Amino acid sequence: MMRRIEGRGFSVKDKIFVKEGKPVNSNVLLTTSLAVSSDLQANV
Repeated sequence: MMRRIEGRGFSVKDKIFVKEGKPVNSNVLLTTSLAVSSDLQANV
């Protein structure tokens, strides 16, 4: 099992992002993911 956490922050000169209905010039994003794998090899 693997877990990944990634955060990104953006800041620009122009107000191209929207926060609470108002244009802003920065944005932050936090994502997580989980990967589950099963190894089904037979022991011979």
